[in-house]
This record gives sequence, structure tokens and C-alpha cells, in this order.
Amino acid sequence: MMHLPHFTILHWLDIAFFLLLFIFLTILSAKVAGNSVKILLSMIFASFLVTAFGGVLGLVILEKYTKQAVLLNVEQRRVLINEAMVLKGQVKNIGKFKINYCKLEIKLVNNGWGGKFKKGTFFKSGGLNIFGSKSKEQ
Repeated sequence: MMHLPHFTILHWLDIAFFLLLFIFLTILSAKVAGNSVKILLSMIFASFLVTAFGGVLGLVILEKYTKQAVLLNVEQRRVLINEAMVLKGQVKNIGKFKINYCKLEIKLVNNGWGGKFKKGTFFKSGGLNIFGSKSKEQ
């Protein structure tokens, strides 16, 4: 399911700026191209690509840096029956603009309980080893 972002006034200014830039470049191309339709179409296409790329890039940058949130009251528990981690908490908007949706990304790093153990000693698989192992332990 795709969520549409909540546009702020800055988003609309970005869209208006690049739309006006495209109109200006199209009028300029019509004057420069003269009677050559092939050159006119290629210049309009190039103007469209440049302004569309700039507009989309501006929207992505605005979307990333105008919306800010923090996590509060985060609780973690482990469900051992299916080896899952459950995180609960609240998201608070600390920015000036409305947030339409929030996506949380969690990265798990196996560093051996704070770096006290060597890499790889924290978890060892206990399944059948029918293909052999890369490291021979004796």
C-alpha cells in the first residue's frame, strides 16, 4: 500500500517553481528552434527531463527534512516460542509539519554483548551439517 505524503507549502512552492521553469524553457526553446520541429521537440523533451528530475528531487529532499519525529516509551520483549522481538512505543511529531505516515527501520547487530566476546561466538547454528563446514573444529 502506497501512502501519499502530506504536502506542505514548501512542497507546493517546489512544484510551482519547476512548473514555471518548464514553461519558461519551453517558450525559450520555441524561440531558439525557429522552424525546426525536430530540434523543438528534443529541446522540450530535455527541458521536461531536467525540470521533472529537479522537481522530484526537491520533493524527496523536502519530505525527508521537513518531517521530524521521535520514539517515546519504547519497550522491548522477546517471544521465545517463535524467536521474535516485540517493540512497543509511541511516535511523537516534533516538527512544524503534519506527518502522514511513519516508517520504522530496525537494524539488529550481533556484536557479542557489547564487544566482550569474539565475533561469531554469540550465536552458533545447531542444525544438521550435511554439507560440511568451512572451518574444521576439533
